[in-house]
Amino acid sequence: MSLANNGILEAPQTLAVEPRVLLVYGVFFFSGWALYASRDLLDDLKRGAGLSVAAGLAVAASNAAFASRQLELLPARDTTLVLLTAATGALSCWLLIFGLTGLFLRYWNAPSPRMRYLSDSAYWLFLFHPPVLVILQLSIRNLNWSAHAKLLFVLALTTPLLLLSYDLLVRPTWLGALLNGRRYPSALRHNSERHADSTLLTRPERSGHDEHRRAAGELFDFRPVPAGRREPCVERP
Repeated sequence: MSLANNGILEAPQTLAVEPRVLLVYGVFFFSGWALYASRDLLDDLKRGAGLSVAAGLAVAASNAAFASRQLELLPARDTTLVLLTAATGALSCWLLIFGLTGLFLRYWNAPSPRMRYLSDSAYWLFLFHPPVLVILQLSIRNLNWSAHAKLLFVLALTTPLLLLSYDLLVRPTWLGALLNGRRYPSALRHNSERHADSTLLTRPERSGHDEHRRAAGELFDFRPVPAGRREPCVERP
C-alpha cells in the first residue's frame, strides 16, 4: 500500500499497465489463488469473523481520517501520514476480507443458484464497469439534474446493463470459459426455452381423432382420489 500514491489504493487512470499499481492489486489476487489451493483453511475464518469485521470498520474509519488530513495538506506531503494511511488501509482491507468471508461461510453457505449466478458474473462486472460508467456519465453530463439524481440514474442502469451483457455475450461464450472455467448457458435463453417447452406440453390437442375418442369415452384423464393415489377415470362426454 505504501507504493500507492499517498498510501491510498487507486485505480489506473489509463489503459497502460503501471507496475506499481499492478503489484498492489497482485497481492490480493495471489493471496486468493494461494487460499484456493488450501481451501481446508477456510473454516478457520469462521472463528472471530464478527470481531474481524468490527475491527476492520474501526480501522477503516481511522484510514479515512488520515486520508482526509492528507487532502487538506495538499500539495504538501507528510511522510508520516502517508505511512499511517497505507498501514491502516492494508489492515482494514485484510480484516474485512477475512471477516466477511468468515461470516458468509458461517451463515450463508447454502447452495443458491441466484447467488452462484451473481458470483460468476462478478469478475465480468469488475472488469467492464469503467467504460459503462463513463458512457452513462457523459450521456447525462449536460442535463440540469442534481449530482445525487445523476448518481442514482447511473447506478440504476449500470448493473442491469452489465448483467445483460454478461448473460448474452460472456456466459455462453469463450469469454465465460476464460473467466469462470467453463461455459454456462444463458439464463435468459434457457428460461425462454423452458417457457416455450412448458407451453407446448400444456397446450391441449384438439384433433378430430381426439374428439372422436372423447365422444366414445376412450380418453382417460387422471383425477385425485381420497387415498392420494391417481387412478384412470373414463371421462364422460
